[in-house]
Amino acid sequence: MNLPSNIKHLLLSIILTGSFFNAAAAEDANKSAKAPESTITRQRELAKERMQKDTDRFSQEQLRAIETLYQSANKNLKAPEAKALLEKLVSEYGGSNRAGCGILYLCKMTQGEEQIKYLTEAIAKYGDCYYGNGVQVGPYARYYLAKRYQRDKRNDEAQALYKEIGTLYPDAVTHGGTLLSSSLGQTK
Repeated sequence: MNLPSNIKHLLLSIILTGSFFNAAAAEDANKSAKAPESTITRQRELAKERMQKDTDRFSQEQLRAIETLYQSANKNLKAPEAKALLEKLVSEYGGSNRAGCGILYLCKMTQGEEQIKYLTEAIAKYGDCYYGNGVQVGPYARYYLAKRYQRDKRNDEAQALYKEIGTLYPDAVTHGGTLLSSSLGQTK
């Protein structure tokens, strides 16, 4: 089978890591376009601003409950109870920044239509949320949804999402500190 090299690389990564999301993360790690420190600093500032908004919306008790749910799930995302904790976080504290991060974890725990549902929800409802390291949920969810579409041979939809990321979120960063735009796949 004659496949483009980026598809061959992704398939090999999936085989080696055992998961689409691990493969995408491994692919991110191989990219060399490290984001400028000023970009990472700015993204972290935006993350702090978004997190600060939660203090206006939620009581201290609610903020503690949000963080407890998030951190309890985050301790071991492969544990059976992690998914239930994240679902509770999203359902009970659905406008919180942590719910946005939590829904991306749910995306990693699911497959098929359920995964697409969570990715779509992350984009629609939690696009302004951030991880503390400056990774923004909206562009990152678009990236993973595009990868999912690409894998499902929905190349036009994947390409549209890649274009959105490059156009609307040129400074978005990955967890590895690279520009997300340097990880964008090309479909044919």
